Amino acid sequence: VVTPPISVTPWKMRKALNQLGFRTAVEAAVTASGNNDLQDAWRYAQEFVENDPLVIALCSAIGKSDDERHALFVLAETL
Repeated sequence: VVTPPISVTPWKMRKALNQLGFRTAVEAAVTASGNNDLQDAWRYAQEFVENDPLVIALCSAIGKSDDERHALFVLAETL
């Protein structure tokens, strides 16, 4: 059975990042990227989707594994 990717609001994502202690790392990586699409997504997205290429790239940039990315979205979904 294939499970659809988790989608969460920016508010839930930021709360989960705060709880896990890596919101600062995410924001620093977004700023340092120089990628306008990534910066706009962080600022203006209506939702964050677990399998979005920008989300995957950002998690990789801060040293998070696929399992850690999934755990972040599972946590965010519950908040």
